[in-house]
Amino acid sequence: MAFHDDDIDFAEFNLDEIVEANDFSLLPDGEYPIIVEKATSKAHADGHGKRVNLSLRVTEGPFQGRVLFDGLSVVHRSEKAAQIALQKIKALLKSARATDTRLSSMIGLECIAVVKTGKAQEGYEPRNEVKNYKPFPKAKPSFLGGS
Repeated sequence: MAFHDDDIDFAEFNLDEIVEANDFSLLPDGEYPIIVEKATSKAHADGHGKRVNLSLRVTEGPFQGRVLFDGLSVVHRSEKAAQIALQKIKALLKSARATDTRLSSMIGLECIAVVKTGKAQEGYEPRNEVKNYKPFPKAKPSFLGGS
């Protein structure tokens, strides 16, 4: 790569192969291998509940590098909403074969995210929703870091 007087020719970086950094267009419904990049929690704005926010990056395939978000109300006024959120957390932990169940240990977990297109909501476009988590079809061989 040629760098002259702080003048960089970015054509040498194969920019056509790089995923758009802020591409939030819808992914097609399907299953995507992901890694959890961020896992945070915060109180609901009304002070009645707690939400876990996950940032997931697609790790393989034509959408590699794209980011998905999953917001889970683990404590909620609606018992059903909290139950659904906790079921998804359980599916993530189980699918990634996690042994530590703390939020801070979720970063780096890998599995398959089942993604569907959600309906448009009051002034917002449809968006991708993570409906569930699944394990990879086969465990990685031990020589690749699997069990």
